[in-house]
Amino acid sequence: LRSLTTRSGPVTDELRMQDEARDRCEQERDVSAKTLAQIEQAFQDTQLAIEGHEGDVEAARSEIYAAANAATALQNIVENSTVAASRISGALLKLDAETTEIQADVQRTTKDRSKADKEVLLLRERIESAKSICLKRESELGVSKIDVENRVEDIRKREHDLASRRARVQSLEELEAGRTDYEEAARVVLGSVGSIAHNGSVVDHLEVDQKFEFAVESCLGELLQYVVVNSRRDALAGVELATTHGAGRCGFLISGELDHSNTSEIPPHPALHSLFSLVQVSGPGESVVGRLLKRRWLAPSMEVATEAASLTRDPIVTPDGLVVRGSELLHGGIKQDARGLLAAKREIRESRVRIVHDAETIDHLSRELVVRKDHVEREHNAVEKLKSEQHEAEKELVSCRMHLQQLDDEYVRLNDKLELIQVERRQATEERDGIDAKKREASESISRLEFEQRSADEKFMGAQDNLLEARESVNTLRQNVADATATHAALLERTTALAADVRRLEEQKDDLRHRIRAREQENERVTSERERLLEEVETSEMQCQSDAESFAGIRQKIVVLDGQAKQLRISISSRDDSVRAARDALDQAKSDVSRREIERATAIADLSHLGESCSEAVQMTLEAAATEVARLESEGSLVPDQSLFRSMPQAADSIEESDDTAHDIEPDDQNGEVAASDENVTDADGLITELRSKIERVGPVNMMAIDQFDELEERHEFLIVQRRDLVDSIAATNEAIKRIDRTTRKRFQEAFVAVNEHFQFTFETLFGGGRAGLVLLDETDVLESGIDIIAQPPGKRLQNIQLLSGGEKALTAMALMFAIFKYKPSPFCLLDEIDAPLDDANIGRFVDMLRGLKERTQFVLVTHNRKTMEIADRLYGVTMEEPGVSKLISVDMH
Repeated sequence: LRSLTTRSGPVTDELRMQDEARDRCEQERDVSAKTLAQIEQAFQDTQLAIEGHEGDVEAARSEIYAAANAATALQNIVENSTVAASRISGALLKLDAETTEIQADVQRTTKDRSKADKEVLLLRERIESAKSICLKRESELGVSKIDVENRVEDIRKREHDLASRRARVQSLEELEAGRTDYEEAARVVLGSVGSIAHNGSVVDHLEVDQKFEFAVESCLGELLQYVVVNSRRDALAGVELATTHGAGRCGFLISGELDHSNTSEIPPHPALHSLFSLVQVSGPGESVVGRLLKRRWLAPSMEVATEAASLTRDPIVTPDGLVVRGSELLHGGIKQDARGLLAAKREIRESRVRIVHDAETIDHLSRELVVRKDHVEREHNAVEKLKSEQHEAEKELVSCRMHLQQLDDEYVRLNDKLELIQVERRQATEERDGIDAKKREASESISRLEFEQRSADEKFMGAQDNLLEARESVNTLRQNVADATATHAALLERTTALAADVRRLEEQKDDLRHRIRAREQENERVTSERERLLEEVETSEMQCQSDAESFAGIRQKIVVLDGQAKQLRISISSRDDSVRAARDALDQAKSDVSRREIERATAIADLSHLGESCSEAVQMTLEAAATEVARLESEGSLVPDQSLFRSMPQAADSIEESDDTAHDIEPDDQNGEVAASDENVTDADGLITELRSKIERVGPVNMMAIDQFDELEERHEFLIVQRRDLVDSIAATNEAIKRIDRTTRKRFQEAFVAVNEHFQFTFETLFGGGRAGLVLLDETDVLESGIDIIAQPPGKRLQNIQLLSGGEKALTAMALMFAIFKYKPSPFCLLDEIDAPLDDANIGRFVDMLRGLKERTQFVLVTHNRKTMEIADRLYGVTMEEPGVSKLISVDMH
């Protein structure tokens, strides 16, 4: 309170000083206004004087210009007359010369007529000759073009065949690279990169003539797919790789180990030839592949092969692909449409050679085609040249005929021209006489105008001097007016600022007075509140003593209740032990039930698997198979199905495939192995072994199938639930969209009708009549439809808003804006020079509209119009009391 009282003193002193300064400033402002009015009056008088002097100067200038223009016109007349006289004299001389020339032209025309007749006859003969030669050349050109087209078609066919052959070679190379015709085990080993070092297959080392391909492939058989390796360790690694992939058996040729066995090439029969002599062997495994071929023979016929088989155990093959080994083994035959590895390799090699030959042929034919096209082009150019010569001759013929016609016309024209020259000569003489008379009159008028122009110049110079003196005085007065205006404006701004400061200080003084009064009232209220609080404290102390006594009694009750709770906890703990034992027994029972259910499910799955296996193996159900086995056991021993046994040739082939690589070293052991195999395969143990090997080739049983099925089933159920949720969500979303569309359409229609009604009212108010409205472009889809604004000002026809003038467009836009505000008012609205295109009458209606809307909306307007400023509650402006220094001022209109 003391601080506020202390602050009120300086504010009162400052307010008194500001009042005195404002009074002084107002006196200075009034004096400046009187001075400014006097200076402005003098300036207006001087301006009137200047306007009179400028009128005199303009009148004198007009007289000078009129005299100068008249003199110039007369001078032009004199000059034109002189030029016309000279022209007429020249024309007369020219007419005389033309008469002489016309007579000479008549003679020359007669001579040109006879010469042109001769030229026409010569041109006709030349045209006929050119036509006959051109027809002959065109027939030859047609034959050449047909030949070129045939060559182009032939090259196109050859290029198509070449592209097809290249695609075929590429396909074969891809098949060869992918080892498609190989067994799976060989394909896996040959396709391994980095894990096993190998030198390719046996077929990669061979080049065989086509006539020996079938015999060599029949004799070697699966040996062609054997992998050539450098050591036995690489071979074992390859076997392990094939076993790991479950690809089956794979054979290997080891080239790194020395073979000290005798591989003589002496044939056991004179008619036999070693395959090594018929095949070209190359590559890293050349030595081991060569040893493989040296003990295999080609017989010219089956009789020779049979005779030689009794002399050796080496394989002997005939040209038909029959392989004989000893007197017991013979195998042969070929699958229909089968293609061997050697045939595929030969086809790739021959196709590459054929591709090179076809490319060379196409290149040769292309060069010949270019030569033929050049010949056709030359023939075509020659024909065109002949046609051009013929055309030129025809043009010359037409030109000669036109020249004859021109000569006839020239003769008629020359006669007409002689008559016209006589008429022109008479007219030129008459015109020369008239020009001389006009020239004399113009010279006299020029002398008179020169005198008038000198007097007008003197008058103009005097008026111009008076005008310059008046303008200098006006500039001085204008500067005085500007200075007085600036001084008056500065004093006016200063007065306004001082008045604002006085109001601010008065408001501050009133505020301090109110605050002092409020603080005094606050002190009185605080004093009364303090006394009330002291009374409440005494009452609270007495209540506290009574509460302490009651608290002691409650504490004793709590001790008694704690003893009772302890006994209850002891009884609960004893019962918890029995409950825990019962729960353990229940968990044990549940675990036993779960284990029994698992065993039951496992047994059911095993039984189902056995049933499926039985059905697949013997096409019988498990119960029928058990019944059949029981019946067979009751009848005697079980006899295996003879269809399960493999035939003798198949067993021999298997033995041959497994022992081909070692037959040169231990040939005698093969017979024993064959015999042992024949004996073992006929008993039950051999059958079981054979069936077991088939089961192993099938591959391991997927023990995780049930778990995988459970996982997939769980995943399937999860996806079904997710799909159901998505479908439900989509349905809910679609329903929400429909509901939103209905609500939006309803609200839009309500708003559109209301705004349209308000728009009609505001349009009539702003224009003083007329009518306007909003029209939907597509009433079937109001949410996507555009809106067209139709307006009809008073006295005009109904039309689109784009056809109105600028002011009418501005008023229509205001009417629409105010209509929207009437439907849904906004707390604030900023209008930036919206009344700029309006005249005074429209400004009045605009102001009336604002008055009707300002109760619900606060408008902020940027304007330069005084009528608009008059309705404002507060004005803000930017002024410049000093050059380059702007200042914000505000005026409260209420």
